[in-house]
Amino acid sequence: MKFKINTPVGEYRYTFVPLFAGVKIINKEISKRNLEIFYDFLVAEKIKVFLAYGTMLGAAREHDFIDHDEDIDLGMSKEYEQRLFSALFKLREIGFEVCRYDRRGVISFSKDGEYIDIYIFGELQKGIVECGQEVMPKCFLNDLAPFVFLGKEYLAPREYEKYLDLLN
Repeated sequence: MKFKINTPVGEYRYTFVPLFAGVKIINKEISKRNLEIFYDFLVAEKIKVFLAYGTMLGAAREHDFIDHDEDIDLGMSKEYEQRLFSALFKLREIGFEVCRYDRRGVISFSKDGEYIDIYIFGELQKGIVECGQEVMPKCFLNDLAPFVFLGKEYLAPREYEKYLDLLN
């Protein structure tokens, strides 16, 4: 089934791929490579993303992806959304294809059988951001710091322990 995203540089068409929770196990080697390529691309495009959800938990607790996880989780501010949409065609050129998009704030990419989800957080009220039904203090989005994961530096919430406690 074909879907589209209206971007600042044209209509991006993609094929929807349903998520089958609990069916797929992450391939750590491919995911590590995908994360490095994807993250470096976004940095070059001046799109700021950070390690989020299960990826942040695995990075902090296990210094690796969680064995039973299914994908990579990244977060970003809504201020970068249109810049990300403008980069979709370039991402396709390097092998990352959109496979799911929810206007409430989640976009998923696939490459080599592995997935990357980006959670796009917008302001709900002063000091609070939301993505879909997920809410969190804006400080976790605004106060990012370098975090070394699998030998590479990424951005993560500076107070990642508090961020992870919030998720429980």
